[in-house]
Amino acid sequence: MKLKLTVVISLCSLVSVLCFAIYGYAGIDYRYHLSSWMDYSAAWKSGVPYPAWASRANFGLGEPRFYFYPPISLWFGSVLTLLLPLKIVPAVYTWLTFCIAGFSMYRLSSLLLPERERLKAAALYCLSYYLLISASKHFAIAELLTDAFLPILCFFFLKVLFREQFSAFVGLAIGLALAWQTDIPAAVDIAYTFFLGACIFLWQTRKTRAFLMYLGAQVLALLLSAWYILPAFLAKRLIGSDSYLAYDFRYLFAHTTSAFLDETLSALATISLLILIFCLLRLRQSPGQTDAIRLLIYLAFIAFFFQLPFTHWLWDHLPELRIVGFPFRFQIFLAIALPLAVLALRPAVKLRALVVVIYAIFALLPLWSYWVWVLAHGPFPPMWEYAQSLDGGSVGMLEYVPANTGAVALRDAAKQPPARLVSSIGAGCSANVKSWLPESKQIDVTAPTPCTYQLRLYYFPFWHLLMDGEALPMSYGATGLISFSVPAGEHRIEARFDRPNGPLLAGSAIASGALLFLSALLFRERRRCRPSSI
Repeated sequence: MKLKLTVVISLCSLVSVLCFAIYGYAGIDYRYHLSSWMDYSAAWKSGVPYPAWASRANFGLGEPRFYFYPPISLWFGSVLTLLLPLKIVPAVYTWLTFCIAGFSMYRLSSLLLPERERLKAAALYCLSYYLLISASKHFAIAELLTDAFLPILCFFFLKVLFREQFSAFVGLAIGLALAWQTDIPAAVDIAYTFFLGACIFLWQTRKTRAFLMYLGAQVLALLLSAWYILPAFLAKRLIGSDSYLAYDFRYLFAHTTSAFLDETLSALATISLLILIFCLLRLRQSPGQTDAIRLLIYLAFIAFFFQLPFTHWLWDHLPELRIVGFPFRFQIFLAIALPLAVLALRPAVKLRALVVVIYAIFALLPLWSYWVWVLAHGPFPPMWEYAQSLDGGSVGMLEYVPANTGAVALRDAAKQPPARLVSSIGAGCSANVKSWLPESKQIDVTAPTPCTYQLRLYYFPFWHLLMDGEALPMSYGATGLISFSVPAGEHRIEARFDRPNGPLLAGSAIASGALLFLSALLFRERRRCRPSSI
């Protein structure tokens, strides 16, 4: 069975890379993630174990992207760039993520379905339209990775609520922590959906202990993530406002410029809702343990609710909900509930056939959209062409621009500053770049008189300059580039990006404390449950 499971999930996951194999790489965030992986792995090669500065962003001026962006998807993609030829890395990343999704759904289905139905649920989840769109049209690879292991989170969530298992409590806390460290928007929509689902469960069952266990797992998840979240939160004021983050309240069937995407997602959400309502009514009449499946259906209803037009007020006022960015991100809960609910109705042969047909039709839509695009605009450029262009740098992101420095997010290579890494003001002032690594630079300067130099590098407070081993004051000009002055003579200038130790140590201490607390509770629980030898 294990071999059959692996083969089926691996083959179903190949559907996710058909568009790439036939037409080439595309997707809204494809270039962003590829450049991030290349920058991150380049920092590793230079000897930086935990990079913070994206050196090629803003066409070589850099930005502190990695200090703020959740690290797990960066690690995953960067490892692949070191192990595999670059031209297959995005496809392999996508395929592996879909494989994780399949195995994750297979595990969740063990709580809800008989063995013969579990493989079908895993295969259908691998073919979910929202996952396919996230991969092919958006290349939202961090969100995709979070959605891949979301069924495992649902597995622990259900076991915490219905069985109050302490091992599930530990698994849920660790799983939610992984979500916070993979994709913040996805973690926020999971937090809201799970919380409302837990409230429904509490209202129906009055099981306060189970509800409190869920809340404790969510709090511990944030504490376990403090090593990353706390430094990023404390330094938030040093970069562009989070108002620059993508936010677009595109409710169901709204008239927008991205009509194909919105209309198809709206249609599938509506179809899924109708099927789930039918399943819920049938499950209420069915004997056996169906409470857990019904709760998953309620999670799907919550997800649908957040896509309705009148919820705009909630998006504007609920804490951090706007970080989710797009209401459609909630649709992943529809993708989880639908196959499980349908397969739980054993006599519903026609309904199952209908769902399979719907999945097949929607799975072809990304291929069709790629084909239409290629017909209208020509083929997508090959990866080697884009990878080669990264030698000159990549575009910057508004939300990571150093604040109050005059720096801007460069989106056009034609607007970048002059190509010289070091420029000087003053006759006879010269500079020789000895090394220009992602988070350290070394320059020899010769100044016949006091000279002022400017680096082709955006200012950020975590950059520090040394002159002949001693601290050197730095400033920034109107464009946000680092500048400094030296006295007459020959000097060795070093620029280093140094993470502040305080926030990282404090966050790591909090995360370590939470991990020790979890370990102690788990050890105590196992000792309590160990059978007596008497």
